[in-house]
Amino acid sequence: MFAQFKQILSEFTKPERPGPRLLDEIEAVCSVLLGIAFAHLLKVDHVSWAAFSGYMVIRSQLSTSFTRGTLRVLGTIFGASAAWAVVTWLTPGPLAMSACLAVAGIFTMYQALTRWCSYGWLFCGVGFSMVLLDVIGHPVANITHFTASRITEVAAGTLASFVVGVLSHFTLRQMLKDNAKPVGRLMNLAGWQPAAGRGALHAGLSLALLPLLPWLPQLGHYLTSDILGQAATTILVIMVVPLSTQAKDRDIVSRRVLHRFAGCCSGALLGVVGVILSHGNVTAVMLCVCLGVLIGRHIENSGKPFSYIGMQFTLVSLFIFVPDNYQEMTAQAGFGRLAGVIVGIIILQAFRLATKLAWKTPADEC
Repeated sequence: MFAQFKQILSEFTKPERPGPRLLDEIEAVCSVLLGIAFAHLLKVDHVSWAAFSGYMVIRSQLSTSFTRGTLRVLGTIFGASAAWAVVTWLTPGPLAMSACLAVAGIFTMYQALTRWCSYGWLFCGVGFSMVLLDVIGHPVANITHFTASRITEVAAGTLASFVVGVLSHFTLRQMLKDNAKPVGRLMNLAGWQPAAGRGALHAGLSLALLPLLPWLPQLGHYLTSDILGQAATTILVIMVVPLSTQAKDRDIVSRRVLHRFAGCCSGALLGVVGVILSHGNVTAVMLCVCLGVLIGRHIENSGKPFSYIGMQFTLVSLFIFVPDNYQEMTAQAGFGRLAGVIVGIIILQAFRLATKLAWKTPADEC
């Protein structure tokens, strides 16, 4: 890990492709800031989710941004709406919620691993999990508002990325003659895919355990719906690795676990320092937002095995620096996400280890 830390530092001292990377980083900053502005105009509940979408959707290639944005919004709509229907019509208890999450997790994860529209299926699972888990600790009557707000938050950030992407495509990228290569599209995989089935089972069983955790003595009281929602997102996102990549690198899922944890910890550290130094000044906080996005996207654009750290670094820093109310900004939100990440990692790795022992799969697959 120390060797990778030195490599990350070298990305700032001796960066490759500095011009195109800087342009992409500036676009990401503008997309996040515009997403925050749209979220405040729409008066959504969680402004940070609009910022996340603004960061995650914007890409160097305009067509890629449109594809990612469309799939993200559609996936969130379908997943959140399905969870809303389950909650409002069935009012499930913990065991029923566990069963629903297992089925949804297995189905959406298998689709995400075998279909070209993987990003849409991923957020279908994420949207379903977060809305269903929000019932824990909240009245069922609030679920309609939460569902609508979550969809609006994602749409606000996605719209911001579209606006920035289009403006940049027809101005800066034309003047700089920067023609980013489009990302290759994944193809649908025909027939049963055992590796995808195993990954879907890991995700589904891990999600199924989450609604039962609040019943644990002592510990369960601290596991709020927000932490459980982050745990669900962690489980799903970590497992979405193309099967072709898994075949070449059997250790990639475990490495993503480590990189997600490292990125979240470093982002939380920046957040604590920023909160202390900014003293709640909005201008200073916005500068911290820009800094977090620039650093994270720069690492992400390295194209190196540790690039995933950059994404997680930015997401946690946004959790801290983009509060719903700037009068009550603390680092607690960032640590809440970190707690959710840790819970998700522990559960996922436990199930992966258990299945490895049961199926006697190669040791390096876990």
